[in-house]
Amino acid sequence: MPVTTKTKFAQWLYALQWRLAPHEIETRYLSRRLPAGALDTFVDVGANIGMYTHTLRPKARRIFSFEPNAGLFEHTRHFYASATCIVEPMGVDDTNGSATLRIPAKDGIESVDLGTIAQGNKFDTSEHDAIHSFDIRTVAIDSYFSDHDGRIDLIKVDVEGNEFNVVKGAHERIRQDRPVWLIETELRHSDKVNDLFDLLETEGYRACYVARDNRLKDVSPADLKTLQSPENLAIRSRNPLSRVYVNNFFFVHPDCRIAALLT
Repeated sequence: MPVTTKTKFAQWLYALQWRLAPHEIETRYLSRRLPAGALDTFVDVGANIGMYTHTLRPKARRIFSFEPNAGLFEHTRHFYASATCIVEPMGVDDTNGSATLRIPAKDGIESVDLGTIAQGNKFDTSEHDAIHSFDIRTVAIDSYFSDHDGRIDLIKVDVEGNEFNVVKGAHERIRQDRPVWLIETELRHSDKVNDLFDLLETEGYRACYVARDNRLKDVSPADLKTLQSPENLAIRSRNPLSRVYVNNFFFVHPDCRIAALLT
């Protein structure tokens, strides 16, 4: 998967900007709420440049980061790979196998944040002039961690529309570990948002998000039409630090080992 100079420069600039001023409130929330060593195992699905891997390194005994985009993988591997942080160059799905990673681009610069294997995500074609496609390996969480001797306490998922399949492929781990999930999901990227909420609700999970008062607030799929309205998206587009548009959701089971720390 070739990485253009323009794209590589954009990745490094984004990484620098994020480290100086992280724009996702959830990273700050987790950093404040979790003491050092609170997590046995953290799984970062769709690691990108390693924002959550970076934030949670002091909080987790072991980290597994999955990033199928070659440029982003190399960035994350370079900065974070170690004996306690495994960085894998593959995507996460409901089965082991292969998939096509699609990344929209404009003027030769890839919008790496929007890369996905979800075929239902059609992208906003008005903002891009090309789609770059690459064959990647995929793995299911249950399969990858079948011999893992630790407890998975937290799984973060940012896969631009494929989140339902990620959770579907973690059925055994859900039953075994009851991990907290932090999932980015958007109506504009997926037609399975309701299915995702229903799947985790069936397993006993409570859906919530970090509200403006920095507390977790319960949420249902019906609320997303307001939280993710075009008006709120426009506000977020003008000001990435605005919190009117909500697309990151915690799913917390009462038996989660770290539930009390987050709520």
